[in-house]
Amino acid sequence: MGVALGNTWAVEQTFVTISSQTGTQDTSSPAPGIGREATYLEEMEKTQGALTSDRLVSLSGVSLDFYRVHGSSAVGFEVKLQDYTKQYAFSSGSTVDLSVRQFLYGVNAYHRGGWYYPFIGAGSGSVYVKLQESVTQSGQKYGATVYGQVPNPYYYQAGIRFPFGMFGILLVRQYLAATVTVDTQNAPLELGGEATILGFSVTF
Repeated sequence: MGVALGNTWAVEQTFVTISSQTGTQDTSSPAPGIGREATYLEEMEKTQGALTSDRLVSLSGVSLDFYRVHGSSAVGFEVKLQDYTKQYAFSSGSTVDLSVRQFLYGVNAYHRGGWYYPFIGAGSGSVYVKLQESVTQSGQKYGATVYGQVPNPYYYQAGIRFPFGMFGILLVRQYLAATVTVDTQNAPLELGGEATILGFSVTF
């Protein structure tokens, strides 16, 4: 649809972009400004020895972005689903296995720069976790399974999309604050952090 503005025309269009995404998330780096200190793994180290694995996790997911274009700018609503699994291992032989699902939604603002579309965004959602502890104490193995939810995680992001016709490549830097308290240690565990994401998109 065209809207007359003096002697010029600003084109308004609505698009839907679907993208498949992969990336890494550093759970040891709280999101600047919104993250908080998480001490669960440090509490585990007091009894289970040093953590022998890193804090990086591999994300995979999909996103759906509805946005309306007005001239060279656009505003949209994005929904995304991201998953990861991770095993933390300790020098005692104890392990903590995580299965995490991040359901996020928020608002993005785009600038359409011709061959590139930079954007920023922020939002909330829900983050779900299944945590399984396998702990060695005095030569005995003990296990516990904990299910948790972060009801009000917050995130912000900045990225850029390079369109090639209806297809595109997406690069995103995402900062997610998603802390859950684990009852076995009565200590918080960060499920989010700083993420670098690569995506491949299709726009309709």
